[in-house]
Order: sequence, then C-alpha cells, then structure tokens
Amino acid sequence: MDNNRAAQAAVNNLARLEILDGKTEEAIDKLENTLGQVKDKGIRAALYKNLGWAYFLENNPKQAEVELRQSLELKESNVVAYYILAQVLEAQNRHKQALAFWKTALEQDELDQKSNGVTWRLPELLAWRMTARQRLPK
Repeated sequence: MDNNRAAQAAVNNLARLEILDGKTEEAIDKLENTLGQVKDKGIRAALYKNLGWAYFLENNPKQAEVELRQSLELKESNVVAYYILAQVLEAQNRHKQALAFWKTALEQDELDQKSNGVTWRLPELLAWRMTARQRLPK
C-alpha cells in the first residue's frame, strides 16, 4: 500500500470517528478535501459513503442521497451505503424505495458475512441491521 492510499484511508477513518462524535461539519470538510486526490475506487466509495452519512446527519438528505449513490456506483457491495441510503429515503417519506434498500442492505450484509467469514462488525452496522429486520415484513 503506498503512503497516499494509506493516508487517504486514514482520513476516511478519522472522518467516520468524527461523524460518530457528532462533528459532521469537520468530517465533511476532511472528506471533500480528500476526495479530489483519491484514485483508488474502494477508498473513493468509502469517502462518498461517509460524506453521505455526514450530510444525512446534517439534515441534508438530498445531498446525502447523491453521495451515497456515488458510493454505490463505485462499489456495488457497499453494505453500509445501502443501510444509510435506506434511512435517507425513509426520512424523505419514500418508504417503498427505502424498503428496497433495507432489503438489499440486509441481503448484502448476510452475503458479506458468509463469503468473508466476518465475525467483527462496526457497532453502527449492527444497529442498522436490526432496524432493517424491523422494517421488513416477516
């Protein structure tokens, strides 16, 4: 891994922690300043995902949706982006579309767990998975 890629991934991780700490404006600044320098698709997808999450928490669902869809364009299997986009659509009273994203998120999440043997999960991912299960019909 080259130094730029590692530094860009570190900025993304720091922005995630700022989002969790309620410092969404700082996270948005970091993410937007870094995006232009990133060539790696996976890191770009993660930056867009966190940018969408931050915009959602800033009560800007339209911009959040733009960023999250950009993330999914770069990495279709981005489970977290699906979960956040479901929440964004729900917040806009687009419940039918939100249900489709909750369903895809849950399916993708379960596929990730099986194929990657993932045992550790981000705490927010566990909460979103529970929400998805509550939203979807049995």
